[in-house]
Parts: sequence; C-alpha cells; structure tokens
Amino acid sequence: MTLSGTVANGANSELGTVPVALRHWTIMLVYVYTAIGGVMLSYMLLRTRLVPRGFSVLGLIGYPVLLLAAVLDMLGVVDTVGGVGLIGLVPGGLFELLLPIWLIARGFNLTAMNRMRVARVSG
Repeated sequence: MTLSGTVANGANSELGTVPVALRHWTIMLVYVYTAIGGVMLSYMLLRTRLVPRGFSVLGLIGYPVLLLAAVLDMLGVVDTVGGVGLIGLVPGGLFELLLPIWLIARGFNLTAMNRMRVARVSG
C-alpha cells in the first residue's frame, strides 16, 4: 500500500526530528567517553613524565571541564553548540591540538622512557 503525497510529507517531517535529537545525544555521549579517556591519558602522561607537565595538567583540567559541559548539556542547563557551554570544549580541544604538535616536533621524553625501562627490568 502506498501513502498519498500529503501523508508521506507529514510522516517525513515528524521522523526528521528524531535523527536530529539522536545526533545531539550521540555527540554528548562521545564527549563523555572522550573526557573519561582523556583524564586517564593525561594522568598517565603526568605519572610517566613522557611529555612536559603543562600538557598533562592542561588535559587534567580540560577533560573534567568537557565532562561537566557534556553532562550539563544533557540536563539542559547549557548548550555546547554555542554560548557559554562552548567554553567547556576549549581546554580539552587545546590539549588535543597541542599534544600531537609537540609529539611530532619533539617526541616523548627519552630520559623518562629510559627510567621506565630500568625500573621494569630491575623490579
């Protein structure tokens, strides 16, 4: 059975709002998982001292802020697409921008890598 043109257009306009809402929730869940993984990565980089402490601290500040912004956006308090909520994305974004540049230009701290190797062999 086929739908008439007016019924099909009405159904398309109603169903079109569902993917838009799901897209927003999907992005917020990606932010939550990215924030959790970023905190773990930043903590490990801080403990191992493979990169300068400033990068690790930037990640340890930026990712909890990202997590807070994503949760507040899911609760409807702020909007991370624009305005004040967008500020919550900046520190984590800076970490994700600057860390690869540093690693390409300078690499990991080789003395810290050697210390980890010696500690693993002797321990």
